Amino acid sequence: TRQTAPPNSPNQDKSQIVRQINQQKNQRLLILDQRLEQEIARIEQESEQERSRRTFDYQNQLKNIEMDSQHSGGESQMYEQELKSVQHQYEQDKRRNASSQHLNDLQRNITRLQSVLMQSKARHSQDKIRRISNQKQEHDRSISELTKMYNEQKNRIQQEIAREKGNIEREFSQMLREQLEHLSRETMQQDRIAREERQNEERYRQEDERMKREMEMQDDRMKREMELGEQRMRMEQDRMMRGGQSMNRGQGMDRQPDPSQRIVSGEPKKTRGFLMNPKPGTQMSGFNST
Repeated sequence: TRQTAPPNSPNQDKSQIVRQINQQKNQRLLILDQRLEQEIARIEQESEQERSRRTFDYQNQLKNIEMDSQHSGGESQMYEQELKSVQHQYEQDKRRNASSQHLNDLQRNITRLQSVLMQSKARHSQDKIRRISNQKQEHDRSISELTKMYNEQKNRIQQEIAREKGNIEREFSQMLREQLEHLSRETMQQDRIAREERQNEERYRQEDERMKREMEMQDDRMKREMELGEQRMRMEQDRMMRGGQSMNRGQGMDRQPDPSQRIVSGEPKKTRGFLMNPKPGTQMSGFNST
């Protein structure tokens, strides 16, 4: 019989296919994850650099506001100097015993200058606060827009990677389905071939057994024929011996047997009838003698 190597189990082949396809898919997905990580890192680095630059500009703007505030304080300084001058004059005139009317005028002037000075300082302070507030709002708005812009970039790259991952999942799902279908067809084909081989082997075995039986029967038949042939030969020899003895008794006990009629021991000669026939031209004694 034919010897065939046992095929792999279909479950083993299926597990191997699933494992190989998952390995290939995971490698592709890993590359996408690494790409996403690199893109996110690049975006965050650019975002941080731009944020640092805008913060630096904002701080410079604050310094400029502070310098402008100091330069624009000339009006307040003027009022301060004028106030000091009037106060000094008031003290001198008071020591000189100036008139009450004059001193009251100086006092009213001092009060006016103090009020104007306070208003001037308030205006400069409010302008400084307003400029700082405006600058801060501008900086916050700029940082917010910057964050929004880079978040949109990260969202776009994440969505792009997610789409590519989905395409890879569908691609390898289709590949897995096709390979499993191919494996199923091959398994069915192998099963059919194995079934046909088993059927052929069974036919070969049955044919071998039939031929063996026929040979055994033929051997038995030949053996029986040989045994029957030997039995017939012994029976022929016995009849020939009995026939020769009967002829000798018919001619008389004291008659010497013709040497030519003596039965030679050994293998019997072939005969053509129940009794041995004489050769042509010879005379047979016994039942055929006259």
